[in-house]
Amino acid sequence: MEKRKILNLAHLEKSDIKYKKTIFPDGEPHIEFEKIDNKYPVVVKTRICNPNDLYTLLLVRDVLDRWGVFYDTEISYLMSARMDRLMDITRPVSLGIVQNVLDIPGEFAGEQTYIFDCHAKLPCIDLYIRDIMHELRTEFDTFVFPDLSALGRYRCMLETKDKNQYFLACDKLRTSDSVVTNISDEKLDIIKQQQSVAVVDDIIDGGRTVSNVIDIIKKHAPDTKICVYASHCVSFGIDKILAKCDRLITTNSYADWETILQPNRYSSKLQVLEVI
Repeated sequence: MEKRKILNLAHLEKSDIKYKKTIFPDGEPHIEFEKIDNKYPVVVKTRICNPNDLYTLLLVRDVLDRWGVFYDTEISYLMSARMDRLMDITRPVSLGIVQNVLDIPGEFAGEQTYIFDCHAKLPCIDLYIRDIMHELRTEFDTFVFPDLSALGRYRCMLETKDKNQYFLACDKLRTSDSVVTNISDEKLDIIKQQQSVAVVDDIIDGGRTVSNVIDIIKKHAPDTKICVYASHCVSFGIDKILAKCDRLITTNSYADWETILQPNRYSSKLQVLEVI
């Protein structure tokens, strides 16, 4: 089997291929490698949280392509995934721009692009998410989803024939300035009978959506333990969720939360899974 070299653009210490990132005086990112060896295939691991991350990946591809290196790309977080459709004529379809820049789908010397639990539907192989869902379904029997979209996204990965499981979707209505959430009495009756439930969603930004779900469960089923799983945490809405739930499982897809968050009385509730 070919030995693959890791080029980790988020964590230099985890990278087999060493490099130096710099910023030119005009703000342009630049990258310089210590050594390139085209004998080995490379896995490029990166977060694309902002335009500079996207541009840096393009710089890396330029070098690897000119050296004739065979490489795959693993993206733990992809910017613009929320803007994946035309909201109105005055706003861009940002994901389409990013998709074209990255040439997805496409072949650059036969390479494959993988994306971890992308918020939008892209023709890429999903990274790690099935393994994470397998662990959740081993631990929990009852899953609560903030909306039907999340239910449709995760149910097939959580379902198992050998267990009595519940998959409960909330009703969510977005207004111009808020999110209104409701859980039917029938579903609340099921939650009341459980020792613990897992609230599952793909992303926490401001935290309003998941926070609303927790509030309803705590009001009607105060004895039920609440574990929240979110693939991506992209802001300090994570603090709001930690203060309310019994446990939060997320990943380091967007940021290294275990080192970013200041230690406090909620720190023991946080479990960060490594995906990059």
